Amino acid sequence: MSPVYLDSANLRGNDMEDNLKTNKDFINNFLNTIEKEFKIHCTQRRFCDGYFVFEYGDNSVCRFKIKEIPEFTFGIWLSNNVNLDYYEPEFRNSKLILFAQPTINIDKFKPSRSVFCEPVERYLEQDENNSQYYTWYLTYAESMINYLRKHKIKAFYKDGVYTWDIYNDISNIKALHYYIDSYYCHYKKIIKRHIKNKILTFLVKKKFKSFKNVKAELVSHGKYWSPELYLYYCVEENISKKEDNKLTEIDNWFDKKYFMDISLLERTKPDFENLHNENIKDRSVKILWTKM
Repeated sequence: MSPVYLDSANLRGNDMEDNLKTNKDFINNFLNTIEKEFKIHCTQRRFCDGYFVFEYGDNSVCRFKIKEIPEFTFGIWLSNNVNLDYYEPEFRNSKLILFAQPTINIDKFKPSRSVFCEPVERYLEQDENNSQYYTWYLTYAESMINYLRKHKIKAFYKDGVYTWDIYNDISNIKALHYYIDSYYCHYKKIIKRHIKNKILTFLVKKKFKSFKNVKAELVSHGKYWSPELYLYYCVEENISKKEDNKLTEIDNWFDKKYFMDISLLERTKPDFENLHNENIKDRSVKILWTKM
């Protein structure tokens, strides 16, 4: 594939004095370019400043989906603040790192844990009129996206077995068997998790329904939290000694039987009310039951 030329005025780069754009504009410019070049649609673009506790700059990390490859989630890291010594030599001149993982298998979503991971190189060049421009070399990115688009099941298998020979051919039957088995296990886990949460919600309601002076809220923080469920509660000032002892017994009972699945946390009344309002607004939290 021929290099893709982009006007330097549209890009942000450390080696240009006229840095006109932000990291978000920079990455969006790149995504808009590959949409046009590869005839794809980059959707659900979500930006953040880094990974886990590591910060790489404002909006320097992007997670997105490609409409034509729905089974995979894609990511972009700007290379400016990332230590590239741990990557292959071809990453040394990269300005972006493009990577992808099957959505249902995501654990640590970062380049070093991705079988499908390619550098995107960019060079500052000059034409015969002494005008400067950036040249993007998208050969690696094109190879990866085309393979994922044409061989989704084989790509799913290669990611699962963590093979680096990603473009070598493999048996269709072997790949299909792994693909079907993975989705079977995935949906089996979803059903088991759903049943477990229903049972715990029932038990919480049963244990707390008799309290007159206790407010409580059961929330799910999602499958990546451990434990997933949190029961926040607050006690009114006029609670009886009997109810207080009963609360302690309930806390101990859940801790003994379901300490891996649910955590009970007492909060003051103001903190509980603030937390309740935050849970309503927070899209990553699902409220399963509330007693006000």
